[in-house]
Amino acid sequence: MAQGGVSFWKVFLGVLAALALAGACGLGACLFMLGGAARGVRQVQDEQAAYRSNVAVSVVLDRRQEPFKTCQVKGVVANRGNRTITLWRAKVRFHDEKGATINTESASGIDTIGPSESKTFTLPLLDCDRVSTVSAEIEQVWLAPD
Repeated sequence: MAQGGVSFWKVFLGVLAALALAGACGLGACLFMLGGAARGVRQVQDEQAAYRSNVAVSVVLDRRQEPFKTCQVKGVVANRGNRTITLWRAKVRFHDEKGATINTESASGIDTIGPSESKTFTLPLLDCDRVSTVSAEIEQVWLAPD
């Protein structure tokens, strides 16, 4: 090695120390940013859960005799709030003549539903002989950003 030169190991250890320090700072920043993102996601989820009370769903059982005996559920999702819905999911329950729940299905839509608007949906039903009535509730809504 020439006199006055820097040894390979000094450079290597200096670079390694700089990378470790940068990695630690980067990791700390990432953890800080991820923590903030998690708080933001939780806030959005809470906001969407609270907004469900502004969304109504109604369903009826549509029985058809001709040409084949079939059934389907016809439903309406209504936005009674002041925000725009971008996605929704409802739980539909099927009841026998005694009122007991015999099956459940999910219905969902990626329809944009503005304030005071509604959208219709249909859900086919294969085993309609046992079903007497249907009911539904909104399980989840996703809102457009403000």
